Amino acid sequence: MAINAVSIIGTGNMADVLIQGFFNSGIKLSGIYGRNQDRLKVLSDQFQVQTFDSIDAIPKDDLIILAVSDDAIGEVSSAIPNDRKVVHTSGSVSMDVIKSQNKGVFYPLQTMTSGRKVDLFKVPFLIESNSAELLLDLKVVASKLTDKIKECDSEQRKRIHLSAVILNNFVTQLVKLSEDYLETIEENRDLLQPLLEETVAKIGDLGAEKALTGPAKRGDKGTLEGHLNQLDGDLKEVYQLLSNIILKENGKL
Repeated sequence: MAINAVSIIGTGNMADVLIQGFFNSGIKLSGIYGRNQDRLKVLSDQFQVQTFDSIDAIPKDDLIILAVSDDAIGEVSSAIPNDRKVVHTSGSVSMDVIKSQNKGVFYPLQTMTSGRKVDLFKVPFLIESNSAELLLDLKVVASKLTDKIKECDSEQRKRIHLSAVILNNFVTQLVKLSEDYLETIEENRDLLQPLLEETVAKIGDLGAEKALTGPAKRGDKGTLEGHLNQLDGDLKEVYQLLSNIILKENGKL
């Protein structure tokens, strides 16, 4: 039976962004369920969507999307009747963690933060299912959100997720370290905003290898030593490690 509507279990970042996407794309969202009553009310009021007081209240023919923490997927799915169509939204958790006999993965490859608008049309969706019928259903739902749909198994998705964590989490932390250092010299982070924007744009245009510039790429070891003398703690270690990687890759070490 084709899917006519979806229901979401979860009230965190992923649920927030998916509800936005369904709301804007015309996908019928029957309702949401979650343990955090405060967040449930916020999402319900914001999007005028129904809330369920139990998992059993979710309509029988709905696709159930688990937008919960990775560690909670197995536990929550075990409370869902075994004949229901259930998918999770995690990049790193195997599909087989879901207890339902009709299961899959519906993973949007993007960083999610509650309250931020995400243009899902630009987001790749990685999908998987143990059922040809459910896989087709997931393609239909995903196609209303994006034209970037990729089928991949759990092992390949885990590797892609690892690459995404390196890109997003580590880059974000490096930006934070830069901002923290600016604070120590009493400068505002806005000073580097144009540089950050051009860096991202150039990586998109040229790829990271061609976009890279700077003292380590050139092999300017005097400049590197001067920078290291200004630093201490974690930031010094990070600077040294990444500089050495760049020096080595460019034959300067």
